[in-house]
Amino acid sequence: MKLKIIYVIIFLCAFVVLTYFVSNYDELNVKETFSENNSNYTMKNLKEGSDKYHIDIYYPQTIYDVLNIKIKADIQNIVSDFKNLLNEEHDKEYVLEISFDYYEYEGYISFAFNVFRQTGGAHPNTNTFTVNYDIRNNKIIDIVELTKMYPSILKVFSKVSYESLKDNDKILEYGNEEMFNKGIEEKVENFRNFVFDKNNIILFYNSYDIAPYVAGSFVVKIPYDKLENE
Repeated sequence: MKLKIIYVIIFLCAFVVLTYFVSNYDELNVKETFSENNSNYTMKNLKEGSDKYHIDIYYPQTIYDVLNIKIKADIQNIVSDFKNLLNEEHDKEYVLEISFDYYEYEGYISFAFNVFRQTGGAHPNTNTFTVNYDIRNNKIIDIVELTKMYPSILKVFSKVSYESLKDNDKILEYGNEEMFNKGIEEKVENFRNFVFDKNNIILFYNSYDIAPYVAGSFVVKIPYDKLENE
């Protein structure tokens, strides 16, 4: 009798352990988008879906409230726009996926969010948006704030982008001069996506920013000494 009780207890314990691991499967298998330990954030994962759509979002939860509010607001806007499309009739599964990359430079931290959407079109759409935070002054740094810090920065961005991309094979093959020149004009809307890394300000040009979709996206690195020399 005692032996049967022991077997029952062992079975129940095994069942509880198995149930725990199954219920936490997603948590235990979270994709690492930044492999190093970082004191500035922890990675969170949002998953949601049905037979008609799939959402899989990785985002940082930082130690800075102002930054968290900005990141969550931007992601929520993307999710809301995506869900509005679900009201339309569609046969294929719609997909929204977001991952991120982390950068830092002195008193600044930056995140580049990589957004993938498949909403029934001829091809999926991918784009990058960025969020930058000034730790010392507790504020978000967008392109407008950056022009206040460096009044000639649009000129630098435009000049370096031209020199970096004018001979790019994809620009030459698929682009056109008017679209390219318009996309690197000295306007704040052309340089809204940037991050601070250890050696450069990095600009992100999404599809259609300076060239057609088929050309893809582009990255331009602006060394910090370029800003000091202007």
